[in-house]
Amino acid sequence: MIKAQLCLLTLLVFALSAGAYAAAPAGEPDLILILPDQVPLEVRGSPPLPAKKLSSVTLRVTQGGASPWQPIAFDAEMPAHKHGMVVAPSSPRALTEAGLYEVLGVKLHMVGAWEVKVKVKHAKSGEEQWINRSLLVK
Repeated sequence: MIKAQLCLLTLLVFALSAGAYAAAPAGEPDLILILPDQVPLEVRGSPPLPAKKLSSVTLRVTQGGASPWQPIAFDAEMPAHKHGMVVAPSSPRALTEAGLYEVLGVKLHMVGAWEVKVKVKHAKSGEEQWINRSLLVK
């Protein structure tokens, strides 16, 4: 009995850790931001944004990750209310697939207009820029 429980626990841990490195889900992204070199950056929440729930976000640099711009920060704020999220998200973490990053701890907690922002850094020059896009949470 104990051996069977340990086997199930091992399988569960393996499945959860493998899911963290899986590719972004198929379907339409929640948002598309445009990097300074005009390469699209897809933003997908899990659960999908806007969810008013704690989410993880996958950032995917399209075109096979071929942009020198890399996401280094993620944020969101409500300009009309002059506040941000109630939870501080993690910095984007590179996953195993080129151009794929994960951000944990994203929560758009109120209905209304949000500004989703991603800070990107150029791999060669070190230049940093914020790119943003509006998102309506209903």
